[in-house]
Amino acid sequence: MTFRSIRLGSTLCTLCVGLTLAVPAAFSQTLTITGGQGQLVGPSSQTSQPLTVLLLNTNGQPMVGQPVTFTALDYAGGYVPSYAQTVYTDTTGTATSYYVGASLAPGQAPSYDSGTVIASYNGIANATFYVTTSNINSLGGSLVSANFSLLTAGQNYIGQAGSTSSTPIQIQVQAQTNLGVASASVQNVAISLLVDPSSTGSISCREGAYALTNASGIATCTPYFGKVGSGTFTVSVGGAFNSQAPIPFTVSVGPPALIQITSGNNQSGTPGQMLPLPIVGVVTDLGGNPTPNIPMTFSSVTPGGATFTNVRTVTDSAGKVSASVILGSVPGNISIKLADNAGLISSPALFTETVNLSITGISKNSGDSQTSALNSTFSMPLVVTVATSAGPVTGTPVTFSVTSGSATLGTPTATTNAQGQASTTVTAGGTPGALTITATTGQFSTTFNLTVITPGPTNLSFVNAASGAVNAMSPGSIVTIYGSGLAAGLQGVVSAFAVGPLPLSMAGVTVQLGGQYYAPIFDIGNVGGSQFLTIQIPEEVPVGSINMTITLGNGGTTTVPVAISAASPGLFTYAGANNQQYLVAIKSNGTVAGPSNPATRGETVTIYLTGMPLTPGIQTNAFQPSNATAAPVYPLVLGVGNQGTAVTSVAYAQSMVGVETISFVVPTTLNPGPQQVAVGLTTPAGSVYSQGATLNIQ
Repeated sequence: MTFRSIRLGSTLCTLCVGLTLAVPAAFSQTLTITGGQGQLVGPSSQTSQPLTVLLLNTNGQPMVGQPVTFTALDYAGGYVPSYAQTVYTDTTGTATSYYVGASLAPGQAPSYDSGTVIASYNGIANATFYVTTSNINSLGGSLVSANFSLLTAGQNYIGQAGSTSSTPIQIQVQAQTNLGVASASVQNVAISLLVDPSSTGSISCREGAYALTNASGIATCTPYFGKVGSGTFTVSVGGAFNSQAPIPFTVSVGPPALIQITSGNNQSGTPGQMLPLPIVGVVTDLGGNPTPNIPMTFSSVTPGGATFTNVRTVTDSAGKVSASVILGSVPGNISIKLADNAGLISSPALFTETVNLSITGISKNSGDSQTSALNSTFSMPLVVTVATSAGPVTGTPVTFSVTSGSATLGTPTATTNAQGQASTTVTAGGTPGALTITATTGQFSTTFNLTVITPGPTNLSFVNAASGAVNAMSPGSIVTIYGSGLAAGLQGVVSAFAVGPLPLSMAGVTVQLGGQYYAPIFDIGNVGGSQFLTIQIPEEVPVGSINMTITLGNGGTTTVPVAISAASPGLFTYAGANNQQYLVAIKSNGTVAGPSNPATRGETVTIYLTGMPLTPGIQTNAFQPSNATAAPVYPLVLGVGNQGTAVTSVAYAQSMVGVETISFVVPTTLNPGPQQVAVGLTTPAGSVYSQGATLNIQ
């Protein structure tokens, strides 16, 4: 590379070389080339266009009076600073400088020289210009030329605004020897489209204001259709060559792509007020051309933030839609969205308005301190009242959130009614325990404390503990309750201790009738998935329908109505070796009658039953004193082997709760072998009978 000289001449400042001002980096972000890139210039000649940059701060605003330094670099085995010129930005944030081509001897190698100019601002931002000096031959002609043969002949560029042509424009730039022979491809020469001033439309390179040649010397410009209309253009190469022949183009309106806010943004007012200016948006295609007849929708992004009137939702010939805004009761900034109904525009427009309203507090009205079972809805909604500087206001948003525990909210975000109240329902989740719901509006909040409990038992059935008769219950009788969830946490059976009265609570479970009578509990169990609970019906329970409430240890509770009869006799039996049920009968010698130890005709035996009221009465869960006499409350019939048998005595079973005894003489007229025994009682409601039970007789 031969020695050359490069110099810069400023159009703005010639005496401020080396002068810089310290400006914080936070105020400068971009230094953008706006003109003069990729020019071709003759030896020692000034560029036809100035090298121009635009300096903007982080807010996109022009920076005025700031120093921009243009530094020309000489290529000699690496980039080395050769000459620098500092220029100050004008009122538009623009700084410019001209470049003077290298001093190349005419007709001598090299045929061209590549120059680089760096525009920089305090080391914070910079932009790089490329300038090519073309040497001349002995006749004064340029040794760098543009080859327009790659242009498509007769091409007419037609497309919608915002689209690009499928036919690119390509130009090749080459350098020749002094003898006119192509010797090299020239890189970093700019091509641009020059639109005829009489054109009504616009077209440019998709790559930007210019496209640079690559290492093969070829620049590719993809035509981008802009303003609607038509006209012609030519192709400029490095500001030195032009394609000359006009190339026609036509731009039609493209699909809607952009929404521009033109009026009504950033207003403020009080709740219920109509803003003084309507909100207005203009819909255009990518080329900035208005797109008419596009259905649009205004909506409040902030719930309850605004409603609309005087709405025009289909764009007119200027692409315009508008609406008047009536503010809601959401304090502070609200957002309003304008979007097309078809979803063709990827980015809707957002208006920001301000509601001048102060929230002064929030308080609970109702719904606190409730209890509900797992996965069940609490009976009362949670209700709050929002106080504002304007008193009760409709439409103020309240956010309900689960701050501890497990639950689902019916309405996580609610708005106040005319009384300033907002509410939501709550459905308990699958975790028992404390549940906290917080209601928040503005800077204020209030907390509801709820409780989630395990649900009570379900699918309940009631059977006489002796006979197995369904729903056979009477005061003092023994009843077994079956159901799901009675003993879910147990495996096996828990029974009462053999000494003393029965407990009123077992494994955390209690049974209460009529809201005041607690039932003594014999046992509770979970065997093979069958869950059961055996109780004594309290002696004090009246005959008729009454509610029974079963409460579990984890707080789950179930209340069901049950029918209490005057009597419900059931004989106690036991299973023999052959799985046959035999009557529990005690012989006179104190042994239990059975197949191998039958009762003897004429012998006195004692049998056991439950559900036979006696007089005098006995308290719930109490034992009758020994040798105490009693009599049936209702007429008693004892049948043995299908014949009546005289009863010698009745009594409360000693040391047993809810059990009575009947003693009788085995009739001598009976045949030996198994005989059926049954008990009947005549009550005011009719006769009731026990089940039949087998007694072996000899």
